[in-house]
Amino acid sequence: MINNGLLEEWGIDKETLHERVLKNMNHLFTPEFYSLESKILNLMGVPYPKIEKVQDENGMFVLTNSQEYYGASYLCCPDVLKLVSEEMDGYFLILPSSVNEIIILNETYIRNEIFC
Repeated sequence: MINNGLLEEWGIDKETLHERVLKNMNHLFTPEFYSLESKILNLMGVPYPKIEKVQDENGMFVLTNSQEYYGASYLCCPDVLKLVSEEMDGYFLILPSSVNEIIILNETYIRNEIFC
């Protein structure tokens, strides 16, 4: 955990830390984006194939990193969220799930299912 004392010791401010974190995240971890169904199957021990284009009839997806460790930090990564938007063909909703992942909901699917 990084606190204000460490920032002072390192001689940097919060903005510099944020820039370095974003830069290092892209080098250390690869974003992983897949259907929630795939995640559940994986947790049950059923292997799932990597998907080329995101598709899920329930409109729910998981965003994490290749280590599935502190993957929710992608909330602070505009470049990754832009890629998610492109995969979702537009808008999406974010549900914080844990520090390790976030749930992404396809807004079009939710709108069609709830407001039909």
